[in-house]
Amino acid sequence: MTDPETMLERLVDATQLLAQPPEVQESLLPSFVVVTDELAQGYSDAYLLLAQIRNAGLIDATQQECFDRVQEVLEEMSRQGDKGTWSVEGLRSSDEWKSVRLAARSALDSLGRELRLPTLEGVTFVKSRRL
Repeated sequence: MTDPETMLERLVDATQLLAQPPEVQESLLPSFVVVTDELAQGYSDAYLLLAQIRNAGLIDATQQECFDRVQEVLEEMSRQGDKGTWSVEGLRSSDEWKSVRLAARSALDSLGRELRLPTLEGVTFVKSRRL
């Protein structure tokens, strides 16, 4: 099992990726993935570690709420279906993705973390069937 500090860094890294401008997000991911799907799934996977991070005392309740908010925005986008939001153009221009970026930056701010490029260490990308 991974230690809580490593779990926190994985969550921060996924959050860093969501907080980036769209052109940076696109440039950091391989061309064979659906960028919007990868962004959302990468965060959702890391978000699953949040309870363990909180139980280890690495974040407080207010910080957890910030990460919860990011997940809530992504889940709401999924519930709305694909109104173009899940396209590259949607990533670049939709209000929904702007909300995701703002929520992600707020979560990073809650930890006192500055916006930086994510390392994507340990992340494996699999070619999408949608391409």
